[in-house]
Amino acid sequence: MRKHVNRAATGILAVAALAGAGTIGTGAVAGAATAGPATQLVVTTQPPGSAVTTAQSGTFAVAVSVEDAGGNVAATSTAAVKLALTAGTGTAGATLSCFTDPVSASAGVASFMCSISAYGTGYTLTATSPGLASATSKPVSVAAPVQGDHPRHLALYVDTVEGSGGNPKPAGACAMTNLFIQGQQVVFRAYGDDLSLDGVPLTPQIVKSAYVVVPGAPRLQLTYGAHGASAFWSAPWMTTGYALGVVNFRVVFVTQPIPATKHRKRIPSQSAEFSQQGLAPSSMLTIVPAS
Repeated sequence: MRKHVNRAATGILAVAALAGAGTIGTGAVAGAATAGPATQLVVTTQPPGSAVTTAQSGTFAVAVSVEDAGGNVAATSTAAVKLALTAGTGTAGATLSCFTDPVSASAGVASFMCSISAYGTGYTLTATSPGLASATSKPVSVAAPVQGDHPRHLALYVDTVEGSGGNPKPAGACAMTNLFIQGQQVVFRAYGDDLSLDGVPLTPQIVKSAYVVVPGAPRLQLTYGAHGASAFWSAPWMTTGYALGVVNFRVVFVTQPIPATKHRKRIPSQSAEFSQQGLAPSSMLTIVPAS
């Protein structure tokens, strides 16, 4: 698997103002210019220019303005704006996931909070709305995974995905995100290597215990199983009744002692933790209202 997108949502602040120059006259100042008919979309808050990584904010804000031909924001527009990955950019098969899409403009601005499902470079986003010229963002990259903060001999890789059960909104299983609706199923997934055993996967024969700690919830035991061509540990968790906002979690692995061999000394029990403490905010989830 070796993918993990434990991402923390960032806030969005989009300010729309009527553009236009006033004219200084005799004893009076003319008001701001009034926007004409809306003709185009413009990406006014670009996705981050530097790579989005799991050690930073994996969810990013984008704002799209509805403007007239002169570049003035059409502040009365409520046009429905849709955002998508530009065809042919980034990693093939990647998807863009936004909390709301399409978004109806407010004061002429449509604000999005989104994430990209796969690592890669050169992604651009295209904004569209019926009857308006489309707009394309600057490139954004999604960087490779970051190892857990207490690896010792163990290297952990973690992601969170949308489970298909109990979702109040349509969501395919295994859609990686850090933004979950209250009442939605989160699935924690972890893959690990024991570096003292030359990268041997952390199978049940090696692992003594593997679990997720979510504040205010019972300990979640991770279960080992196959998933396509990969095998990793997973545990479901329902956000029903959980407080809105940021949720910090920890993923902990403890191994059995490894017996000595002809070529290696006995390896004592080891532990590794993928947690908030060393990788803020990579192991944060965000729970938002269902409506």
